[in-house]
Amino acid sequence: MAEKKQTDKKNDEALSFEAITAEIGDVTIPVEADEQNEPDDALPPDFFPDTGGTVPDDAAPAAKTAEESDMDRINRRVLTGCSPETRHMYVEGVFCGVLAALFMAPIILRTGFVQYQPWFSYFSFLLASGATIWSLSGLQVETKVEGRRMCVVSAVFCAAVAVVALWFRNVS
Repeated sequence: MAEKKQTDKKNDEALSFEAITAEIGDVTIPVEADEQNEPDDALPPDFFPDTGGTVPDDAAPAAKTAEESDMDRINRRVLTGCSPETRHMYVEGVFCGVLAALFMAPIILRTGFVQYQPWFSYFSFLLASGATIWSLSGLQVETKVEGRRMCVVSAVFCAAVAVVALWFRNVS
């Protein structure tokens, strides 16, 4: 059994590209001087000539033509224009404020969840307070006047939900 493990260890060879390259070194293919100077019409204009090595960055990329530069500029404009826009901060503030109000609804409506009352109020207060701070921080980010106004409206709404949550925390 021990002999089989030793023979298995001897037979294990690393056959990865890195191991083979480390073992035999850089592989070069000799190119005759007259072959190197002849242009090949069948090759595309952006073909990189083979310099014979396996090391990356042997050949420099060809210079771009004016048409390729224009296409790159157009593609960059189209791709950045199609990217999704970020959501306004007041939208997230209003969402969290509505969620906090929904957590307060069973307490205000006196449904069967009254036994969990302090925790509903504390969670709603924490969520609404965080949304208030988030909406107020949106005042620094928003560039338009309408966005700033909506941030103030969102902050006031979330602060009102936080006050209601604190007011109802002792109700059982």
